[in-house]
Amino acid sequence: MKIEFEVSAMDIYRGPSIADLIAAVREHANANWEKDGWDFLAECWSDEDIGIAIGAAKTPKAAIAACKRQVRILDEHRSEMMAMSNW
Repeated sequence: MKIEFEVSAMDIYRGPSIADLIAAVREHANANWEKDGWDFLAECWSDEDIGIAIGAAKTPKAAIAACKRQVRILDEHRSEMMAMSNW
């Protein structure tokens, strides 16, 4: 007797959903409001924006790291603009 079954990648991998990753990023942003530009994300980014920034990340840690690269650039730009206004 031969038993056949089909297993998809989704049956094997049951990682966090994109909604879970977005929620983890938002939670991190709110907890780190005054660090590295996370306030930009918390105040201005939609869930869609965060989903795009997350890219192919599969874990909350990777999703946070992907977003951190982008909000840090915004924070650096803000710091430069504030320094120039003091000239």
